[in-house]
Parts: sequence; C-alpha cells; structure tokens
Amino acid sequence: MDVLVIIFATLLITAFVLQALMYSSTKQSNKQQIILALNILLVFLLSFFAYSSLPSNYTLQKVIALIWPITSIIAVFLKYKKPNTQLNTKLILTIAMAGALIQAIFV
Repeated sequence: MDVLVIIFATLLITAFVLQALMYSSTKQSNKQQIILALNILLVFLLSFFAYSSLPSNYTLQKVIALIWPITSIIAVFLKYKKPNTQLNTKLILTIAMAGALIQAIFV
C-alpha cells in the first residue's frame, strides 16, 4: 500500500511541476513544445491508470476516463490550428490534467 501512495504522490508532484513549467514560459520555443508533450503524455498515463483500475461494469466512469486524453488531443489541434490561442490550449490541457488526476487518484 505504501508503494501505491509513493506512486500517486510522484504523479501528483510531476503534474504540478509540469503545469507550472507550462505556464511559466509564454514564448514559443522547443522547450515549451517538450513541456506540452510531457503534459499530454502524463494525461494519457493518468487516464490509462483510471481506465484500467475500474471494473468492467463501470461503463460511464470508463468513458469519462477516455474523455481526458481526447480533451488533450483537442487542445493540441487547437494550438496548431489557431496559433494565437496559446492560453486556451493551456487551460484545456490543465482541465484534462486535473480531471485525469482526480479520476485516477480518488475514483
């Protein structure tokens, strides 16, 4: 049980650090692209944890777990479709990260 607490604490700290790094830099750079990609990968990982930890008859919760990575993909498409909407992309990715964290840890 202690190992699980350590894993979730590490994921939580990683999420907070990646979100802080994402909002700290406003210029478009290679570093910002890497931070954005790491945020998206963490959303996918957390959603996978939430999806795979649920029993097979919890269909609604499994669908909700699949919504978070789809939301992060929409944020990426929004970023490359309309480059001047960086803040909207970051906000959508933050919502996806928070939703995936809440569902992976508490549900």
